[in-house]
Amino acid sequence: MRSKGIFAALLFTIAATACSSSSDMETAKATNKYEAQKYGEQKTTTPVSSTDAYYAVLEFDKGTQRLSEAGKRNLKNFINTAKKEGKPIDDIKILAWADKEYPNEKGARLSDRDVAMAKERSKSIEKYLKEDLKTEGDYATYNMAKRPNKVNEFFRGDDYKTKKVFGQPNAVPVGTELNAFMKDKAGKALIMVDYSEVE
Repeated sequence: MRSKGIFAALLFTIAATACSSSSDMETAKATNKYEAQKYGEQKTTTPVSSTDAYYAVLEFDKGTQRLSEAGKRNLKNFINTAKKEGKPIDDIKILAWADKEYPNEKGARLSDRDVAMAKERSKSIEKYLKEDLKTEGDYATYNMAKRPNKVNEFFRGDDYKTKKVFGQPNAVPVGTELNAFMKDKAGKALIMVDYSEVE
């Protein structure tokens, strides 16, 4: 089985629209061209509060870490739609923000309270997906109130790459409904699924 790489394609799509001129971008462009195009064809323009077969955006009430009833309904609809694809869900990525934007500037930090809030938001989403919606897959959570550690940054690990793209204040993916989400991420969470395919 292999992952379709929708998450990687989404990262590429967003990164390609951010202000970047690194040689890594050319490599990503060549590697993910097919998946990025495929991803673009599957998208439709809908409000960011709606659900989609590949990602969902949730908004938390200020100061809270628990999922609202509306958030639970959105997740349920999202997972039901994702499962209708007829392929097993392989990876589930959860990116959660505190009530403040990601500390994008080098050396910037959010408070311990903000870091804990984003962490608890991720946990509440993961718990609901696993226990209530019985959604199996490999889970990865990203605390978008905390910068990646030095080791992850040095080796350009997954945490670093994800936060570099989704932490950009001006990273707006062209032609998707994520554009409104990317402009204002405080208090929100992004959930993405990636499928498996049998060779």
